Amino acid sequence: MPTKVVPHKSAAGDNDPLAVLPPLSETVEEQTARLMTEREAKAISDKIDADLEKLITSDKRGPRPVKILLLGMSFAEIFIICC
Repeated sequence: MPTKVVPHKSAAGDNDPLAVLPPLSETVEEQTARLMTEREAKAISDKIDADLEKLITSDKRGPRPVKILLLGMSFAEIFIICC
């Protein structure tokens, strides 16, 4: 009779299709270390996401630079007119 495999839940939850299931022989110490590592990685990922969101919103709110092309007299001709 085949043995029934019960899937483990990771810190990422069931919604993550890329989540890797821990080994069935995982000890409590290994699980604690794995969960701590996952929490640290999630915190770093969330910080990066927040920084990117902040960068995107600051770009949208800022004034757009205006480029001006000046055509006409040079400064040397203006100097002659002034004197």
